[in-house]
Amino acid sequence: MKLDDSMIYDCDGWVNFDYIMSFPYTFIVTVGGRGIGKTYGGLKWIWQNVDKSVYMRRTGTQLDTIKSTQLHPLYKLQTDGLLEFNNEPIVKNVMGSYDTNGKCRIYNTALSLISSIRGVDYSDVKFVFYDEYIKETHEKSIRGEYKAFCNTYETINRNRELIGESPVRVLLCSNSEDIFNPILDGLNVVNDFVNMQKNNESIKAIENRSILLINFRNSPISERKNKTAVSSLLNSEIQGIMTGNNFIIPEVPIDIKPFIELVPICTVCTLTFYRNKGNRKIYCYDKTVKGIDTYNSYDIYRFARRYQNIIEAYNDNKIIYDSYGTFVRLKTILKEG
Repeated sequence: MKLDDSMIYDCDGWVNFDYIMSFPYTFIVTVGGRGIGKTYGGLKWIWQNVDKSVYMRRTGTQLDTIKSTQLHPLYKLQTDGLLEFNNEPIVKNVMGSYDTNGKCRIYNTALSLISSIRGVDYSDVKFVFYDEYIKETHEKSIRGEYKAFCNTYETINRNRELIGESPVRVLLCSNSEDIFNPILDGLNVVNDFVNMQKNNESIKAIENRSILLINFRNSPISERKNKTAVSSLLNSEIQGIMTGNNFIIPEVPIDIKPFIELVPICTVCTLTFYRNKGNRKIYCYDKTVKGIDTYNSYDIYRFARRYQNIIEAYNDNKIIYDSYGTFVRLKTILKEG
């Protein structure tokens, strides 16, 4: 089936999960403005189509806010008459959402807590909904966040594909708050989302990795919200995030020079720094080079002490990158290190 930007919203302007989930991709990675039906529509689709799933938030604090039945995002679906449920604890850090037959339909947990969870069998889980995976600016980072996400998926998915079963599908939804986040960086889709935003594109498939990317641009609901009272409170930048579905993308130097003009300095994780032979400008490329100083994620402090000139160039926005994704990767490495 062909990807169609016009189909990602239903006739009333809300996110059309029946269309989105009709594609067979394992990972559906989405961003979009507030209040356009991402959480509501995603949970509605899951409740109607998936026997057992995991609903995950980033932190334990966020999990605490949805433990009660009345504060869970499913409650709006209940008050709208689309389902009936109640929440009950299963084990520490896992809350179950049960239907009227007493069957647990959704495990609720948090990324920051799942590594400590024992005694939960995920073998019957077919779907993971990771909601609000991009942190807001006031929230704390999780050290090794993408690794934690990968470990979580491995814990739930286990060896299904080795015995001929389909992999667990994952839906990721968040507001377009900050492109500097470890999930998009780890998935290596930052450049894709940047280009989609620049080209006003809404949907893209990465076939060989079974990933579907969606930026809910041109949302009819967002357009309507621009005419409400809340829009008068927002400056243009905040409005672009909340209703325009835009990432904040600061200007950074992007250029690619022939390697014959560059001298490698050192490698940090997956990135290599170079010095230009002619003008001594510093370049950072998404590439590893053997035979030079190499630092992993646990050596960032040592790297920063030895190469203070690189850190100064980074702070002064004078490093030249081969892509915007490389800039985000470096920012993530330095922040987590």
